[in-house]
Amino acid sequence: MLFRSAQANNKFIVASKTVEVNGYLAERYGYTDAVKDGVSALDVLVAAHEYVYGDKFTTSTAKDYIDFSTSQYGTFVSKAFGKDASTFMYSINGKYPHNDELVNGYYTGYTVDQAKTADNDVVDFYFLQDAGYSDDLSTIKLDTDSTTTDKTFTINDRKIRIVMPKGGGHSQIVIYN
Repeated sequence: MLFRSAQANNKFIVASKTVEVNGYLAERYGYTDAVKDGVSALDVLVAAHEYVYGDKFTTSTAKDYIDFSTSQYGTFVSKAFGKDASTFMYSINGKYPHNDELVNGYYTGYTVDQAKTADNDVVDFYFLQDAGYSDDLSTIKLDTDSTTTDKTFTINDRKIRIVMPKGGGHSQIVIYN
């Protein structure tokens, strides 16, 4: 499983890291999740905290770094990476985890303790920049059949250039003011 990144305030808390995650890691620290036969996104979040904080992250200090609040809508992360998590989000393979039942044009999203991950999933954790939740998770698909994909386009009057080598490697994203 690849825990790709954790980001806040336009900075990486941690960049790419491949980790082996135990399906009961969250429970070891006193947390519970709804995934009984596999690894939850919460297990991955706990593994990310172990990686970032090392020996400082223990069963007795875990709640200093990760905590939750419960409401009629479910269980939500209230603290992550030691920060207020009112704008905390996560994705699995670049998408918001949800059920597959469309009701009135919407899916029901999974909280971090409900979402199941699979081998080779990529999990990202991040904090939105806007407390009004106007940030959005975007996916940009580019044709990578050529030796190098070099695309320039404009979003909200800002010029963006993405350069990706064929077959992987280091990609470059430039956002012009």
